Amino acid sequence: MLGIYFKKKYGEGKLDYPLIFDKSRKSFKSFALRASGSDWSNSMFRDAMVQNSTMENTDLDNSGFRACVVYFNGQYMGIHNIREKIDEDFIIGNHGVEEGSVDMVENENYAEAGSLDAYDKFKNLYLKDLTNKANWDSVLNYINIINFTDLICTEVYDGNTSISHNIMAWKPKEGGLWKWIIMDLDRGFFNVGDHLIKYYVNQDEWPFYKLMENDYYRHYFGKRLADHLFTTFNSERINKLIDFHAKTIEKEMPNHIKRWEGTSSSYGDPIPSMDYWYDEIESMKYFAGKRPEVLLDNLTS
Repeated sequence: MLGIYFKKKYGEGKLDYPLIFDKSRKSFKSFALRASGSDWSNSMFRDAMVQNSTMENTDLDNSGFRACVVYFNGQYMGIHNIREKIDEDFIIGNHGVEEGSVDMVENENYAEAGSLDAYDKFKNLYLKDLTNKANWDSVLNYINIINFTDLICTEVYDGNTSISHNIMAWKPKEGGLWKWIIMDLDRGFFNVGDHLIKYYVNQDEWPFYKLMENDYYRHYFGKRLADHLFTTFNSERINKLIDFHAKTIEKEMPNHIKRWEGTSSSYGDPIPSMDYWYDEIESMKYFAGKRPEVLLDNLTS
């Protein structure tokens, strides 16, 4: 991933332009050019497609997306994804808050903005016995439960395994509830029967494993996930998104394939042919068709 930063010594110190077409944000101090991460060997849009699917029916922020072609000093570098960087400027640009007015915590142990104090207080509460109603009610005073559950539902649907270093929560310093931002879903959408609900309960980078101690929350989570499987993650809706993203880059893919032929990376080998790429698209559609059924069965088993 290549970070692009706008420095005041070179001009305004920001880009005033609607860089992400499906968002209202019009000012950026930085953005990222991402070569699709772990999906570099597969579709080139896996993460973006799943994130975009949450822009309706959920209470989640996501890192935005716009496909582009990159040239570096005149050298063709193939297809990349323009993404918002998940930092304080992301919150300012998407929510109109003042600089210095939020706490933003990554992986529960690093303050991207503000401090850890408020999150540590929240964590001390959720680590208590949540079968106790008073403890549960206290936790609800600190967490946007709809937002957090939508995060979990999306991760579970995607089958994402890139979790331990991709958890970002934020809230205003004065009041407000902790909310989470969906990010880095490129290590999902592969095998329909892998990484079911228990896998996500066993992650300790978020409060999910503790919330699931509570009978009310277990019922709420199950209903919320089932609702999303029939609506947000309905296979017909997801297949239309897959087709949209594939069509956006299809004409450029032969040039991209030719550019990276014979190379490799820490993420794997490049896409070798158009036939391979088309097969990957069909594999994504297969996942979209089967994953809801698998998860509904998992909910009732």
